[in-house]
Amino acid sequence: MTYKQVFAFLLMGCILCAVQSCKEGCNDKNAINYSSSATENNGTCLYCDSTQIANGSSIYEIEDENSQSPYYFQYVLRTIVTSQELQLNGNGCKFLGYGSGSNSCNEYSNNLQLVNVTSSKITFTGQLFINYESQSGAQTTVTYNFNSTQVGAFDTLKIGNIGAACVPGDFAFFQLNMNGNYSIQYN
Repeated sequence: MTYKQVFAFLLMGCILCAVQSCKEGCNDKNAINYSSSATENNGTCLYCDSTQIANGSSIYEIEDENSQSPYYFQYVLRTIVTSQELQLNGNGCKFLGYGSGSNSCNEYSNNLQLVNVTSSKITFTGQLFINYESQSGAQTTVTYNFNSTQVGAFDTLKIGNIGAACVPGDFAFFQLNMNGNYSIQYN
């Protein structure tokens, strides 16, 4: 191999190495199209921003029906279900398939909380039914079971997202109720 061939070979290797190490793409880990192999940001990063909005809530209060209880005939637990709308905005949302004619879309979630309104810790066993009805009249019921669930005195137990039971754009109302078969103990 001549000196010129060795030099050309080394030069090609250096150019190839430089091209490989400067791969363009989205190198921002917060973007939805992040590429771990991208070493230089080429402006193609997409983001999907969100804003949480409470659409409405339904409250059901549970009273102690035990005549031997210090809280007899009083409301001791408040159950609250809140429908929340997650508004997603940005070109990234459209890239993910969200949106119709614009760069925004909506997703719904429903969150449940148990609020203890007494000065005693409560252990609660029972079922809650969350009924949804769409504008078209379709009905959905979500059942949530509590088995010796504890809620501290004057405390709130956040159950979290219990499902997206309503259809975006077709949401009419929801209500919360129970069948009356429940037990309450105080600690």
